[in-house]
Amino acid sequence: MVHDTGEVLNLLTDRVSSVDEVQSIGISGGKTPLPKAGESDIDIFIYCDKVPGLKDRQAVLNQFGDLLQEVKINVFEGGHWGVGDFVIINGVGTWLMYFTISPK
Repeated sequence: MVHDTGEVLNLLTDRVSSVDEVQSIGISGGKTPLPKAGESDIDIFIYCDKVPGLKDRQAVLNQFGDLLQEVKINVFEGGHWGVGDFVIINGVGTWLMYFTISPK
């Protein structure tokens, strides 16, 4: 069953933002218009006090069942792109990139 990509993306950002360590979330290029499968990907930038642990991130993504066609945790870790997870929503690759922010 195909679900509306925008609705799944909103649910995903809502659930990720509910994790204690998360301070803010941004999406590259905004959410309008959303790409279709094969056009582009979606980059979600997640700014945190500290990057949520592997188990916490997996627990959030496990809540989605068939709304996500693929889930990969810790596709990359550290460095320029932070810590990254990858999911597919209706054929659209979606990167969840976690970065730490330091208080002023």
